[in-house]
Amino acid sequence: MPEMNKLLFGDHDAPALELARLFGEGETGSPAVKKAVAWGQDVIAAAGVDPHREVAVIHALRAAQPQLSLRPATYLASLLKN
Repeated sequence: MPEMNKLLFGDHDAPALELARLFGEGETGSPAVKKAVAWGQDVIAAAGVDPHREVAVIHALRAAQPQLSLRPATYLASLLKN
């Protein structure tokens, strides 16, 4: 479940920062985001979700990684469209 503060006060962190925390393994910036994108591609492929169906992609991503909050999931979904 996302952090309680994010639920109560909103998500004000840059989405790439949260992706780096979850997928970066100590890395920040572009390498961490690339790992998140690779993970996201695997998740939506396994779920059989079209990458252009943004809401379905966000749902699949958050189901696979419950710590992923909405804003970074939306950002990741937008990267998966390309």
